[in-house]
Amino acid sequence: MTHLDLLWPLASRRESRQASGTNRSWFLLPLWFSSKREAADGSRADWKTLFPLYYAGTKAAPGTPTQSYQILFPLWWRINHHRLLFPFYWSEPERSFAFFPFYGAFHNLFQIDSIRFVLWPLWVTSQRGAVRSYSAPWPFLGVTTRGGASGGRLWPLAGYVHNPREGDRAFYLWPLGQYVTFARGPYKGATLNMFLPFWFKVDHPKRHIAYYFPLYGVSRSDQRVSKAWLWPLFSHTVSTAPSYKKWNVLWFVLSRQKGPDEQRRFYLFNLLGWTNVPGKYVRAHVFWPVLQYRYDLPMEKTPEFERWYALPFYYSWTTRWEDGRRDYHRTLWPLATWGRQGSERWFRALQLLPCKPEDGIARNWAPLWTLYASSSNPETGVKERRVLGPLYLIRRDHSLDQSEFNLLFFQYSRTGGAKKISLLFGFLPFQVGGERD
Repeated sequence: MTHLDLLWPLASRRESRQASGTNRSWFLLPLWFSSKREAADGSRADWKTLFPLYYAGTKAAPGTPTQSYQILFPLWWRINHHRLLFPFYWSEPERSFAFFPFYGAFHNLFQIDSIRFVLWPLWVTSQRGAVRSYSAPWPFLGVTTRGGASGGRLWPLAGYVHNPREGDRAFYLWPLGQYVTFARGPYKGATLNMFLPFWFKVDHPKRHIAYYFPLYGVSRSDQRVSKAWLWPLFSHTVSTAPSYKKWNVLWFVLSRQKGPDEQRRFYLFNLLGWTNVPGKYVRAHVFWPVLQYRYDLPMEKTPEFERWYALPFYYSWTTRWEDGRRDYHRTLWPLATWGRQGSERWFRALQLLPCKPEDGIARNWAPLWTLYASSSNPETGVKERRVLGPLYLIRRDHSLDQSEFNLLFFQYSRTGGAKKISLLFGFLPFQVGGERD
């Protein structure tokens, strides 16, 4: 492997030789890029770019036709089934050639079967399926014929194409006025009629949309009807699936929603808001995201949850179980955190991150920023105290009385009556009392 860097990352040369093949690359940002790959099976690929003028590449493999492209932008184009990334993306090009602006023939470009031009833009023809279009000059004058389609355009004043297979299309004062009918695809049977930005109308067997901006707008389907007046000042929605009624004033500023079974939702920008879904949950906020409240009622196989946030200083999580147990976690950031998990109670001062003790970041990193920590479990009898993280530790239960004192080159530990002193990270251990190792 060979690397040569000159003023990296502006200029670099790489060469790698392996059993699978050889890779070579060279670039001089932002102008020159070159890469060549030769595999052991005889396949090869190389490309060169002199941005933004020259692009060339070749891809070949035993038993398959060679793919290549060569572009001197925008004058010369020669493409042989090779996918392009520059100067624009072309996913599946066929054999194409152009000597711009005198003559060109592109195939399978942007879902168009073929595009040909002579003295562009004086004469341009395109074909999609059996439909063929002629422009002289493009895009101002054009006609469409064959394949059952017919029409013409005087761009940008007006144009019309009748196509029974795809649907009719018309425009006037392009792009303001548009008329489109869809004869197939996901919008089959739909009609689009608009004059932007004042008039927009869509008719479909399953949906009707009409906006007369900014006075009135309506969107109607089998399950929902929405109306707007002086949008975005006022809007109203009635939905049957899910079932609710909703009123908006200034869209995102004031919102009120009412659903079945006394469901309620109110929203006044980030100043005040609440959501009440009986039997499921309650949400509330004041000056969001500063003050937040969340309450989840117990569901199947899930306990009852309650959360309070007064960001960034106070966090509270409470879990209530079916058997009456209550677990909680409180954080007064960054001073302290305390809580209860099962029969264990714990307290910690300092708390740099508002995370729970069982979180991975707390288990791994909390001892580094903790000044004092304590925990107790009446069921097991275990009590533990820590000062300055791992510096000083006391642990007691029914059968064990243990303490530790740790410095960089000195460690002291006591278990019952046995005392142990270690110097230099344990290379010089001493034990006093109790049973010797």
